[in-house]
Amino acid sequence: MHTLHRGLVALLALMLAAFYLPLAQAADSRIEISKGHTDGFYVLTDSKTPVVKVANGIRNTLYDPNEVVFLIDDSTYGTGYTFRGLEHSGPEGYYTASFDADRYFEPGWSAPGFRDNGFASMRIDFIAATGPGPIALFGNDPLGGEDEFAIAPFLEGGRYYIEPGASLPILGHTHAHWYFEHAGTYTITGQAVGVTHDGTELRSETFTEMFKVEKSEQDARPSLPSLPIGAPVDSTPAPTSPAPTAPEPTAPAPSTSASQPEKLSTEPVTISAGHIDLFNVASRGGLLELAAKDGTGKGYVYRSPESVTILIDDSAFTELPASLAQQLAERGYFISENGTSQQTLPFMGWDTSAVAPDYSSIDLEFISVTGPGRILLFQSSPFTGLTSPFSDGRFEMSSGSVITQNFPSHVHTNWLFTEPGVYTVKVRAAGTPQAGDQRLASQVGTYTFVVGAEPSHTLPSVSATPVPSTMPHSVAAPASPVAAASPTAQSTGAAAVAASTLGTVNQAVSATASPSAAATSSSSSTSPATASSQEGGVLAHTGAVGVLLALFTGLLLAATGVILVGRRNAGS
Repeated sequence: MHTLHRGLVALLALMLAAFYLPLAQAADSRIEISKGHTDGFYVLTDSKTPVVKVANGIRNTLYDPNEVVFLIDDSTYGTGYTFRGLEHSGPEGYYTASFDADRYFEPGWSAPGFRDNGFASMRIDFIAATGPGPIALFGNDPLGGEDEFAIAPFLEGGRYYIEPGASLPILGHTHAHWYFEHAGTYTITGQAVGVTHDGTELRSETFTEMFKVEKSEQDARPSLPSLPIGAPVDSTPAPTSPAPTAPEPTAPAPSTSASQPEKLSTEPVTISAGHIDLFNVASRGGLLELAAKDGTGKGYVYRSPESVTILIDDSAFTELPASLAQQLAERGYFISENGTSQQTLPFMGWDTSAVAPDYSSIDLEFISVTGPGRILLFQSSPFTGLTSPFSDGRFEMSSGSVITQNFPSHVHTNWLFTEPGVYTVKVRAAGTPQAGDQRLASQVGTYTFVVGAEPSHTLPSVSATPVPSTMPHSVAAPASPVAAASPTAQSTGAAAVAASTLGTVNQAVSATASPSAAATSSSSSTSPATASSQEGGVLAHTGAVGVLLALFTGLLLAATGVILVGRRNAGS
């Protein structure tokens, strides 16, 4: 029996040693991120010195960029990627905006509130890069005309490749397309550089981010090793002035949809530049809420639609190429989906990320559209040309138009207003809860656009609709389904709610209340997701470590049981 005990003790020691070895290896591994809204370069400036983080998910969960790896799915593989301007890349590779991709995942960048914190500009300087091939970063070219392979650069100087010496200006919140010619592991090393109004440059700590491109079974090319891309540059130039040490931030990033307050701001505001999700849809207690998510300052401010006036000044006026004029208009006030003009013009989009997990598919139903001209929305993409975000395939926003987001997504598109003047748009969000079968709708929000005014133009008074509580705490369930409602007329709603909660009721609507949504918004610079964006969005893979943990735990318990039984038998 003693021999049995010694053998079991030795077995336990061996098992524990084998268990702790993979745990030590796991401590050096990176957190894998492969879905959800992600900013790969998320620059914090509250400490007056740039600090680079990775922000992921609808709650903007922050990570150290040196501790994450971005996974690019093998479904992004293709052989026909003939992009104009990518002289160092072949047509076979991995393109994050591929229509064949199983899910949308395109890390972007942002530096919320850097101007409010004393910086005139912000950029990412790339110091070193490694990989089995070049790393291309670019956007759609919305004015590319008939050139279906046209793309637009984001990097300074019109460059398309991330390599030592390249710089990425951060104008605001932006997403782009990534193209990797080969599968394998890539690293990007850089610094955030903020320039103050007196010309002083303040630099962040050096960071190294990692991308892992999964190899497709269709890719018959041999695997290539990761090698340095270009010649590394000096990461520590002589400072022009002393920079304070940046403390590690302990507070979360500026709140996103999941942290939406119970009361929207109703203070009238005019937005003439910066990022704003005009149609921000959130689920609170299973009820839909429509708001304008204003990201033009340090953090997000959630506003009632009626309190927001969008000012688009004359700098947006554009003569369109002949090929686009045939489908759209010859000229108008144009705002790009790429966000390249967001320092001087509004960068407008919509976001349904915060409806998860209560909802998946959401319709934006346009009740009425009025103005002196037409409002045209369109998206551009290599290989497909112009596409419409509307379900009926038309480019013009009109009463009865519907945008369907089949999955929670954050989207930007091209806007074109054909005439100067004041436009009014009434819209609501509608969808069917995943745990129910009754279609619900948000309140109708009214949005105002003033187009063609000079920046100093005196705006007309905008009266905000009172919204004492954007989501009633108690809403009586409708006694019976409401009859089918036309999206061209405002529904009176079916849920009983206190009179003081004006405009907050989630109306129950029949499944036929919205026109058929046969088309889903196509990918743009901030394309709609093709897979559900769950909170956090991080795949915390346990891999072999998790399996070993379960295995060894079971074996430990079994061995302990054998020892106890052996001791009891020996004593009896």
